[in-house]
Amino acid sequence: WQGDVDGSFVEEIWSTPQGNTIMGCFRWCDERKNPAMLEMLMITREADAIRLRLRHYTPTLVAKEEKDAPVTLKLARAEGTLLRFEAEQHAGDLRSVTYEVKGTSLHIVVGFAETTAADGTKRTREALRFSLQRV
Repeated sequence: WQGDVDGSFVEEIWSTPQGNTIMGCFRWCDERKNPAMLEMLMITREADAIRLRLRHYTPTLVAKEEKDAPVTLKLARAEGTLLRFEAEQHAGDLRSVTYEVKGTSLHIVVGFAETTAADGTKRTREALRFSLQRV
């Protein structure tokens, strides 16, 4: 799946399921097409739930999350071609990730929770929205 976000190239690739897992990766490039952020993803069917785990990396593969603390989200909704995962562990202000396939397009919405700054002001990041095309 590939697309464009404000002049930046984005790409998401998913493997075929093997056993209880599906592996994915995401690449976000700057306007010069150089990697700005990379992400490894894993969807796993576990005894109590289906979970999405992910880690972010710099272009030189330096992990942004702590060694034993991947971002963990739990499947909260599965309807047709829509999957919604909600934050469970080590997610910071990340609240949810929603995937929806519509025809040849993959729509991804990354939602964020409200946070409170040191001065007491409340802030909510605008959701990230990606519309990628199957290639």
